[in-house]
Amino acid sequence: YLISPYALVGSAERPWGTGFASGAGAAFAIGGPYELDVRYMHINYHAAINPTTGLNSEDLVRLAVVRHF
Repeated sequence: YLISPYALVGSAERPWGTGFASGAGAAFAIGGPYELDVRYMHINYHAAINPTTGLNSEDLVRLAVVRHF
């Protein structure tokens, strides 16, 4: 069961700089006190460049199982 979709807007901080983060996700009930959280984030560092790769943005996908007490 879908519990709730959501949007993400904010900032993300890395050793090479702080960037603007945006994305979306959804939480799903999977039984009892457990839920599945799926999230996508795009982070744009604008002028800050990652010195190890030369990239100034990144895309992240997170999958988490959450237990509520």
